[in-house]
Amino acid sequence: ANAEKMDKLISSLKTVGLTKENMSTTNYEIKPNYDNANDNFDKVISYTAINKMLLTTSVHANISFYVDLAVKNGANRVEQIEFTSSKKVLNENFNELLKEAFINGKQKAEALSATAGFVVDGVKRIDIMSGDGLIPQSYKIGQNNFDTQKTPTPIIPKDNKMTVTLPITFFIENQIG
Repeated sequence: ANAEKMDKLISSLKTVGLTKENMSTTNYEIKPNYDNANDNFDKVISYTAINKMLLTTSVHANISFYVDLAVKNGANRVEQIEFTSSKKVLNENFNELLKEAFINGKQKAEALSATAGFVVDGVKRIDIMSGDGLIPQSYKIGQNNFDTQKTPTPIIPKDNKMTVTLPITFFIENQIG
């Protein structure tokens, strides 16, 4: 029965454009249910199958549509929705922020140096964070209302925020003239 329900669910998602690359199984369990009502704790009366899957889509996807479609086609739990940025987007934004941070730091160093009669004469050191020091923010929401509804389930991501701190050491020298 679980296989049939999952096949229906996967087929419905494929008909609206999702592919194998968008879907993956994250957990599969079969648990026995015992006859606890009659104190017969050794007797298995049924089994419960839990089949969890992960859907991945782009930022432009209508998440509400996919949630409602999945529930309409047999999903009985939606445990979390998570919005994260791809490594590519994070790297692009990080590099752009590094450039902005450098320009901002240089402008401040030049303004302060000029006030004291000095001039900025190059960069001695820039400390750039190495490795995967960035942790993308994510927004998780639980979804439990599966009533038949005409209005799509509202799914509202929050904006992610990325900041960069760029320690820079400049060479300064006395202003000539």
